[in-house]
This record gives sequence, C-alpha cells and structure tokens, in this order.
Amino acid sequence: MSHPPQPNPREMNQRLAALRRQVLQSASADRAAGGPSLARAQDVSTAVEEMRVMQEELLAQNQELLHTYEELARERQRYRELFDFAPDPYLVTSAAGMITDANRSAAAVLGLSHRLLLNKPLFTFIDPRDRQRFRAEVQSLHKGPDVRRTALRIRPRHKGAPIDAELAAAIERDARGAVVSVRWLIRDVTRVTAANEQLKEFHRRLQALAAEVSTAQERERRRIAVEIHDRISQTLAMARLKVAALQKSASPDVQKRLKGEFGEVLELLDQSLEDTRTLTFELSPPILYELGLTAALEWLAEQVTKRHKLKVVVDSTLPPAALHDDLRVLLFHGVNELLVNVVKHAKGSAVRVSLREAGETLRLTVADDGQGFGPAVASAGADGADGQAGPERQRTSGGFGLFSLRTRLQEVGGSLEISSIPDHGTRVTLVAPLTTTSNRAGEENHGNANPAS
Repeated sequence: MSHPPQPNPREMNQRLAALRRQVLQSASADRAAGGPSLARAQDVSTAVEEMRVMQEELLAQNQELLHTYEELARERQRYRELFDFAPDPYLVTSAAGMITDANRSAAAVLGLSHRLLLNKPLFTFIDPRDRQRFRAEVQSLHKGPDVRRTALRIRPRHKGAPIDAELAAAIERDARGAVVSVRWLIRDVTRVTAANEQLKEFHRRLQALAAEVSTAQERERRRIAVEIHDRISQTLAMARLKVAALQKSASPDVQKRLKGEFGEVLELLDQSLEDTRTLTFELSPPILYELGLTAALEWLAEQVTKRHKLKVVVDSTLPPAALHDDLRVLLFHGVNELLVNVVKHAKGSAVRVSLREAGETLRLTVADDGQGFGPAVASAGADGADGQAGPERQRTSGGFGLFSLRTRLQEVGGSLEISSIPDHGTRVTLVAPLTTTSNRAGEENHGNANPAS
C-alpha cells in the first residue's frame, strides 16, 4: 500500500511556528485596534484549521514511524536469532581483530561464553604456528577484496588439539573505504582434512599394492619362462633329436614309406620349439638379463615390426650394464605397454624409442607419428586421471598397465611425462633415476639364474 508524500518533521515544525507567529500578530493587532476585524477573524480561523490539519499529519507520521520502528525491531530480533542459532560459528571483530560479537556456535568452538569472548583479540584463538599468517591477513584487510578465505588452525580455550578451520572474512567499510568491522565465518574442516589424509593413505597403499603386484607378476613370469625353457623346450628338443635319429636308423624301405610322416612330425616339433621360444621371450626375455635393456628393446622392436608392420627404431647410448634387473624390467614392460597402445590407438606408421642419460637420470622416450590428442587429455594421462572416454582415455590411462607403470616409477623416484598434439603424434617419456634404492639393494642378488636363450 503506497502513501502520499508527507512533509518531513522539520518543515512541519517551521510551518507551525509561522502559523503561531501569524496568530499572535493578529491578536496583537486586534488589541491595538480595539477589537478584531472580520478579515483578521477569518485569518485566525484559517490558521487554526491549518494547525489542526498539520496536527493530524504529525499524528499519522508518528504512527507510521512507530510501525516502522516495531518492524525494524522484529527484523533485528529475527536477525539476532538467525545469528545466534546458526550452525556455523560467526564472529564480528573490529578492524584491529577485537571480538565485538559472537554467536553460540562460535562460543562453543572457541571454548568461552559469549560474555567472556567480547573484547578479546581473535588472534589469541589462532594456533601459534599460524599466528604470523593471521596477523598478516588482518593487516592486509584495508586492501584487496571485501570477501576472502584462508585456512588456519584454531586452538580453543581450555581444550586440547587444535581445529583445522577455513575462515571466510566479509569486510564492512565506511563511506571513505576504511574498514569498520569484519564478519568471520569459521568452518571446522578437521573431518575433511582427516578424510583427505585417509584418502592419501589409501592411495599410498594402492600404489604399494600395485608395485607388489607388478613385482610378483614379473617374478612369476620369469619362473614360468625358466620352467618352459628348462623343461618343455628341452623335452621338445630331445624329442626332435630322437625322431631324427629314428628316421636315420630306419631301413630304406621304411624311410621311403614314412618320409612324409617323419617330415610332418619334425616340422611340428620345430614349430613347437619356436612357439615355446617366443613364449619364453614374451614372458621374460632372457636377452633383457643377459645383454641389457637396449638389446631387449631392439628385439621387441623387431617383433612389433614383424607382427604389426609398424616401423620401430631404437636409439640408445646406454651401456649394457647401466641398469639393474628391476629397473630394466620396469622400463622394458613400460615400452611394451606403450607400443601396444600405439598399435591399438595411434594409427601411426612409425615409432622412435630413445634412451638418454641426463646426469643421474635416465630418460626413455617413445614417440609416434599417430593421431595424437589434446593437451587436457595429455595432462589427465600424466596425472593418472581416469575421467576420459574412448580412445583418448585408453591412450592416456592405459588401464592397469600404465597405472602400474606410473606407480612403479614413482616408487623409485621417477615420473611419467606425456605430451601430444592432435594429428602430430604423441611423446611419452619414462623418467627414472639411474641409482635407486631397489638398485642398490638388488646388486647383492645380481647373480640370480636367468633363463637361457
């Protein structure tokens, strides 16, 4: 409901004073003239009527002011209740950091009643380790944004452990821009911090488990390769020798009659020997342990070229005995995983594998000329994110293989770097220290048995 514009009280007081003077002047003139004239009587009547109207206006304004005051009082009470019973701690301080108001949650968190909190510096409730940072934050209130956030530790009065808290400060300024007061919202993030620490611990355990799985997997591969070589391959080789000897010792008539059968058996035995030899190399290539990483990568390049018609070039200046077995195996299987990804997803025609020493670090790079992908996907792959879909996700995350590789590299102090440009190929670099804890520990066992070629 709208109200007609009303004169303000000062104007009304001025008008009342003017009417009062007019009435008094008329009365004085009447007395001097010996009696009121008709004109003056009308003037007085008009003045009195105006005074009555103005009195009613003053009364209406007074009622409206009273109503507004009551509404403001109710709003203030509502605000006070919201402030006092808010679930989060709220504080109001001066520009110097002295507490001027606090709600019940703040009193409970800080460990003092509302009465005892007033006029105390908020600084005294900050953990000593964070006080210098808090002091700098308060001193910088006069400049910068009017709303800011900071993470500090709160130490409640008469309580034990500090609370991890996030403080949000809303600054109130006067017309000149000077800080009048600061409203603080305190959020207890102790549980969130604990949950993050627990998540980090789970991640560390997962990394350790992945490393253990990878180590156990390689150990089992090597054992199976040895078993295949020492038992199955030797048995097949002996069977071939016996069949060949039997063929030679048979009579000419038998040799002529069974020539085709002898040939088929010998061919099957030769194929079986070749298959077992290939399986042995795929499981745990003996050349990796006997001749080093470079020779093993050259053999792997030949196999990939032969099977997938993909040109793979190995460029290495690494000495054969530069790495210990654990790191050789890690890098060999890492390159194998990357080559599999190139074959499946890159749609390229050539790959270059390069090994270089950079001080105390080895950098092994696998670069292809395939379709590549965008920088956001490359960054996600390098960080181990698993939010992509389709071929790009497959190339960057690589399933458990690249996750395990990244984890193992981190375990030895290394890293995985990915860079790619759409339609211009991908470059993945495995970075590992040349001297690692596992290397030094494993040197004592360097004489372990290797499967023979």
